[in-house]
Amino acid sequence: MRSSILFTAVVLSLIVPDQIQAQSKSLTARWFVEGAAEFGGDEIIEVEFVEGGTQSIYAGQGGSIHLGGQFSHPDYPKFMGRASIGYKYTTTAAENVDLTLTRVPIQLTAFYLPDNHFRLGLGLSSHQSVAFDGGGVVGNINFDPALGSRIEIGYDFVSVTYTFMKYKVESGPSISANAIGFAFSWVF
Repeated sequence: MRSSILFTAVVLSLIVPDQIQAQSKSLTARWFVEGAAEFGGDEIIEVEFVEGGTQSIYAGQGGSIHLGGQFSHPDYPKFMGRASIGYKYTTTAAENVDLTLTRVPIQLTAFYLPDNHFRLGLGLSSHQSVAFDGGGVVGNINFDPALGSRIEIGYDFVSVTYTFMKYKVESGPSISANAIGFAFSWVF
């Protein structure tokens, strides 16, 4: 079922901007690509290295890449919206095992544009297929899909984001996946 939801989201993200552009000459739809680095959340695991030292994986931590659509209307020049789907990945520097936390973020954000450079956004973020892979050393964890809110403050192609989110497993407590991030986006 998760793969069918992901497939549907990808197909819609590929055809919706073109369909909206064709149906209404007043609504503008453009593609954008975004890369982000996020930090925060509760610790999922701490790894001790043979040579000494440790490294942790946190629930909100990771690098991500997103593809989406940016929508605006000339009658409302102070507002725009973005919808995207992406892939978020975290790993450790261990050489003998791959411990990873992966998820598929889907984001919907509405923006207020005070001028031609700044944007202030508020939206929703859903993380699907949230999975910790223990690399055969520790157990794998599949988290339930999560829904949270997102704040974004941007200037031209750079922005600071904050996501409020909790991950939960069916038989355990929820953990914080709150994260502060830095994103770079390119609209074409």
